[in-house]
Amino acid sequence: MEARFPPFYMDVTLVDAPLDQAVSDAKKWWNPPEETSVPFCVPPMRPYEYKEPNSFGLFWAPSENSGHTALVDNCSMGYNLALRFGHRVLAMRVSPPEDEWPICELALYEGGALRRFIRAFRDDAKWDFFEEGEPLTFEHTEFYTKRRIKDRFIPSLLHEYCLKLGWDISPHSLFTTSQLAVRLVRPWNQKNGRSPS
Repeated sequence: MEARFPPFYMDVTLVDAPLDQAVSDAKKWWNPPEETSVPFCVPPMRPYEYKEPNSFGLFWAPSENSGHTALVDNCSMGYNLALRFGHRVLAMRVSPPEDEWPICELALYEGGALRRFIRAFRDDAKWDFFEEGEPLTFEHTEFYTKRRIKDRFIPSLLHEYCLKLGWDISPHSLFTTSQLAVRLVRPWNQKNGRSPS
């Protein structure tokens, strides 16, 4: 793991499917989006930094996570890829500990349902810890009863759990790709069946 993880706020969804399959399924749910291929650059991930007036999803194929797709979006695309199409999906949010509102969160979807959710975050003056689902065999559950709530789920645990699940979320691995990224966009007010989120 890198010396400082995470180096910045990360809110990324990982899909256990190749880029073309993840994009194709997203388009089936979200038909008809505007699709463009764009050179990849690390997108803004902190809430309210998107400065995007429409629903969007940016998909890319991380070079060191072969066969997987990563995405950043503002409309629950990963959740829908998991529940509607049965993809194995890992959604994670993690911030540097000095953030004003620190968070460390993992959501794992398998078989079209939420399998595991773990979160420690500070929402106001106090910290909160929440978990749902049966612990995975490799989890360090002894952390979840630590006296200080902020120590119950920390970035190094998230990083380790993601590696055990087959995803390297180190920034040098996650944000490196040799392919163009795919951007899907749809106006917020577009009427096409269900709303985007």
